Amino acid sequence: MAKGNRITHKAILFWIAIIAITLGLVIAIIANQVHLAKTKVDDLKELEVTKEEMLDYSTKTYVFLYDSSVDTDYFHEIEKFVLNYATKANRENGVKIYTLDVTKEENTFLVNDHEEVVEKINSVSDYEYIRIRSKRIPILLVVENRRVTYYKDGLNSIKQELQTEIDKEK
Repeated sequence: MAKGNRITHKAILFWIAIIAITLGLVIAIIANQVHLAKTKVDDLKELEVTKEEMLDYSTKTYVFLYDSSVDTDYFHEIEKFVLNYATKANRENGVKIYTLDVTKEENTFLVNDHEEVVEKINSVSDYEYIRIRSKRIPILLVVENRRVTYYKDGLNSIKQELQTEIDKEK
C-alpha cells in the first residue's frame, strides 16, 4: 500500500467537530449581537408613556419628563445619559425608565408657570394634580407605589440618581 495522504475516520471526525464548534461560536456571537441591538435605546420616544400610565407603577420606576422643542447641548447631554441608562436597564433588568414629552398637547397641563398655581410634584398619586414649573424641565420623577416619591432636576442630580442605580446593580 502506498504511504500517501490517507484520510482516516478520526481525521474526518476531528474536522467535523472543528467546523461544528466554529459554527456554534459564530451563531452565538451573531445571536448576542442581535440581542444587544434589540435592547439598545436610540430615541426617547421609544420609552414614551402616556400621562395616564405615568404613575401606574408599584415598583420603583423612573419617568423622565422632557421638552422635545429644546435643542441645547445641556439637554442633549441629559438625553444621552438617559438613553445609555435605559439601554443598561434593558440589558441588566434594572429599574425601568420611561419618558413623557411635555410639549405634546395632551401633556402641556403638567407644566404651569402661573404664580397662583402651586407646584405639586412629591407624593402626587394622580397625574391630573401634577404641576411643574418649566424651569425644572427636564425632570426625573421617581415613582413607587403609584405615586411620585421624589424627583431630581438638573443635569448633575439626574445623572447622579441614574448612576447610583447602575452602581447598585453591579
